[in-house]
Amino acid sequence: MSLSIALIITDAAWFKRLRPFIGAVIVVGAGHEVARNAALSMSDANTLAFTQDHAVVFLTSGTTGISKTVGLTHSNITCNLESAGRCFPERLYERTYVHVPMCHSYGFTLQMLASLVSGGTLYIGGRHMLSTNLAHEFAASECTSVFGVPTMFRLLVDGMNRAGLAAEARRVRYLVNGAAAMTDDLLKKMRATFPNALTFLTYGLSEASPLVTSLSASLTGRKGCSIGSAVDGVDLKLMTDDGQTTTREGAVGEIIIRGGSVITRYMGQSAANSAAFHGGYLKTGDIAAIDSDGCLYLRGRIKELINRGGEKIYPGDVEEVLLKRTEIAEAAVVPLAHPLLGEVPFAFLKPFDGHDIDLADLRKWCALHLAPHEVPFDFELVADLPKTHTGKLRRNELAATLRKRGGA
Repeated sequence: MSLSIALIITDAAWFKRLRPFIGAVIVVGAGHEVARNAALSMSDANTLAFTQDHAVVFLTSGTTGISKTVGLTHSNITCNLESAGRCFPERLYERTYVHVPMCHSYGFTLQMLASLVSGGTLYIGGRHMLSTNLAHEFAASECTSVFGVPTMFRLLVDGMNRAGLAAEARRVRYLVNGAAAMTDDLLKKMRATFPNALTFLTYGLSEASPLVTSLSASLTGRKGCSIGSAVDGVDLKLMTDDGQTTTREGAVGEIIIRGGSVITRYMGQSAANSAAFHGGYLKTGDIAAIDSDGCLYLRGRIKELINRGGEKIYPGDVEEVLLKRTEIAEAAVVPLAHPLLGEVPFAFLKPFDGHDIDLADLRKWCALHLAPHEVPFDFELVADLPKTHTGKLRRNELAATLRKRGGA
């Protein structure tokens, strides 16, 4: 039996992103009731080809481009839950604090469904942006584990220390990071703030339901910020620039995956399918290096690489150095057009509450800790950085802002 979407009810913020997938949309609180996409008939919408096997549909975060439609089957999700059950101790789900949205696969599968399967308790937190508010709510929840993203953990660590909640922090037994890469400096602060907690570093994406790799807590200290190796049920390789696939030590390439939890196509997007699948593997768009134990180290997104006169710059490498500064809460490095070099790195910085950033001093500090071609061409202080609901940086929006202003 084939099914199709007849109507979506949403808010104005999501309207533009949803229009390509549906004929009729009710927009709540936007001053009009129904908006029809004249460019798309209902027969076009049927090409999404929903079936009774589908359990849930997600839109990818679209941090580097247009969102894609991911239809996960019951089998995809069940397979991923089984993989998660072999990665994490059962007690991890006894009382879990939830800060990421459950309308995305990270929160939906690894937090909500996994907790229900384990018979655990979920505490759904508010979307606090002030670190002390987040810390007080977390402490009051009496949760023993928390799933989060680096942005959230950075706020939580800052808030717990500012509020003097050391006793409450010692109650925490498990920390799980996902959705974005961890940094060495933040990992050290997390382990210092939550001295009794085991830390798991993971990597995933909506297309994989989402868990792809996991680094066990026993390896966190020895492997630094590695995202670990592929979980059971996921076949993972790296694709190098010459199109070859490998898992050899020292290789660097795009992560490609297949398995029971991984989709075999996007829904209603033939062009995306042609570009995203190779020999039965899904091309993730993420670049990683691999060590002798098969553990991966994320380097960045292919579309986010900055080409400065032929020298490749990984934004995450620059951001990790910037975030070692105690006054910087968040950093985002994106390309700025340059008449001679093509592109140069540009850094947007968000300071911690009550802190000032001395840009002249920061320039000198960057020159000491970064390669010359990695030092940002310029900096800009902002009150906030655009992110997805799961806390991923929307670098494409920041890059678009620079393009509108013109180059260097």
